[in-house]
Amino acid sequence: MQNTKLVQILFTLDKKELSRFIKFVESPFFNTDTKLVLLTKYLVKNLTKGEKHLDKDLVFKKVFPQTSYTETSKRVMTSNLYKLLRQFIRHSFIGANPYEVEFKGQLRTLDFYLHKGLNDHFEKQLVESKKFQEKYPYKNYRLHFNNFLLSGQEARYLSNKRQTNEALNQLLNDLDTFYTNCKLQLSTLKLTHDQSLGIESKFNFIEEVLRSFNQIEHYQNISSIVLYYHAFLLIRAANNEQHYENYKNVLSQHLPNLEKEEAQNLYVHAINFCSSMIANGKTNYYEELFHIYRIGINTKLIYEKKQKLSIGNLKNIITISISLGKLDWATQFLDDHKEKLASQEPEKIIQYNLAFIAYHQQKYPTALNLLVDKYTDPFYNISAKILRLKIFQATDDIDRLDKTMNSFRVFMSEGRIKGISSRYQESYRNFVNILYRINSINTYKNDERINTLLAEIKSCDPLSQRAWLLEVLEGMR
Repeated sequence: MQNTKLVQILFTLDKKELSRFIKFVESPFFNTDTKLVLLTKYLVKNLTKGEKHLDKDLVFKKVFPQTSYTETSKRVMTSNLYKLLRQFIRHSFIGANPYEVEFKGQLRTLDFYLHKGLNDHFEKQLVESKKFQEKYPYKNYRLHFNNFLLSGQEARYLSNKRQTNEALNQLLNDLDTFYTNCKLQLSTLKLTHDQSLGIESKFNFIEEVLRSFNQIEHYQNISSIVLYYHAFLLIRAANNEQHYENYKNVLSQHLPNLEKEEAQNLYVHAINFCSSMIANGKTNYYEELFHIYRIGINTKLIYEKKQKLSIGNLKNIITISISLGKLDWATQFLDDHKEKLASQEPEKIIQYNLAFIAYHQQKYPTALNLLVDKYTDPFYNISAKILRLKIFQATDDIDRLDKTMNSFRVFMSEGRIKGISSRYQESYRNFVNILYRINSINTYKNDERINTLLAEIKSCDPLSQRAWLLEVLEGMR
């Protein structure tokens, strides 16, 4: 039964949810088959004991030692329990916002009163539901959608009394608010996705929605609309510093009004902008990016579930702090988070970042010893290759530099690397090709070639390690 849908779903439930599922199956309101209760209790008890304990034949022998079941009977019973599990999920709203559970219950109550013609009950519940909405802590699309649903119930009720005009106006306003929120949110998501793939984005009615933000005054007080409006402008007009300043200002004001996951997604846009500016040679954004990361650390937005730190964010934070000369801070941060990484190979990840720190301390043998041949994460895998190239360049180890450059060029020419966009891959190819040309220059007699290559490095896009390449080439004068 290990690979059945039933067991696969059960594996995802925590202890509280499994306990609630047992009670659900025990309830005669949902289930009258006592055999399913016994089967459920056995499966829950033995979920983590290994595959042999979930062998279908063994399970039925253990649970029903006095009864012999045909294969068809086993499939039917397993199927019935799977149906109960799906019913449990629908009723319990596993993982749902508790507010959503309560509000949907209130909507069903309103619908019941409306259907039965219980007007006094409906009016009282409507007042209670509106007050409940006002207490919802997050100003996001869910709030606006639920406002729309609530207005819809009120409009239906008032239509029976021929008093629909004001209610319909409110219903349309709530619909516009919900649509504007979703349009900006999904357009921002699509724009981000398209840019990562290097394709052109096309939108219907986006200009009308953007204009509405400045025309409808109350939109500027709705946190989710404000944030996605400025996020869309920030991403669409790449490297526009005024858009970034505007976005940063609304982030600090409105981000606390959103749920953590949504706030994290919006926070990342600020990180991406600063990273893009650094990649384009704007070194003043190192300090800005470090500041943004510190905000993420202090507000916990940088952390994933169970306060785990992604290895990508770890790498970026270490890189930025070292670029600002904060070696001691970087070392301490790495030590503080060695047990908090969201990774299947945390030791390798820690060693890579220690190697990166050692490189900047000019402890080149130490750095080389800390690097391993292969990392599961594609960005770490490429970063380790680049770090080796930098070490060999710094130590004038020409033979190993040449060998590693050739190996890297072959690696980057073998086709698309899973998990890395085509633009990033192009930036790495450009990096190694330019490094190869740098090392082919006659350092004593070719100032003209140096100047030409300097201009190429400054204009090349995309290009990884631009600042380092310029530093190496300038050092050849």
